[in-house]
Amino acid sequence: MRSLELLKDDPAFREDNVDALIGVVDVDLPGKAVRVNISLEENLLKRIDRAAAMTGESRSGFLAQAAKARLGGVAV
Repeated sequence: MRSLELLKDDPAFREDNVDALIGVVDVDLPGKAVRVNISLEENLLKRIDRAAAMTGESRSGFLAQAAKARLGGVAV
């Protein structure tokens, strides 16, 4: 991987991207999935499973999306 500064100094890159707009975007790439063991109140788990089924998600996917939404802009 080359930095933006190195790319700017590369004549071939400059020639190929004369009219290009270059920007740097910070992205949060997904990491490796890890199995966890948690305890939840039984009725809550049933509600999670019903909600996940209604949206075509797995329980894990539903919980992951809910956690991401809850964490929002919280830097951890």
